[in-house]
Amino acid sequence: DIYASNDKQEWLLLGKFDIGDPRDEDGNITSAKIQEAIDGHEFELDNTSAAFRYFKFSITGSFGSETNVYGSEITLFGLDNVEN
Repeated sequence: DIYASNDKQEWLLLGKFDIGDPRDEDGNITSAKIQEAIDGHEFELDNTSAAFRYFKFSITGSFGSETNVYGSEITLFGLDNVEN
């Protein structure tokens, strides 16, 4: 889940995303799914949000490890805030 806020008190849900279970029918993670994770997952919002100051990325479930989740990079793209 991705949230935005301007005061860290009230959070607006911008989107809910699911990469799906990477395991096959035998419970194995294929090399294609491992490569997909290495390449990174991309999510696009349905609508443009209002400007915000704070961003929260909430992981609500995982497959495999229940104690460790590793993120390497989050890149945000948005509209240019400079007036012409």
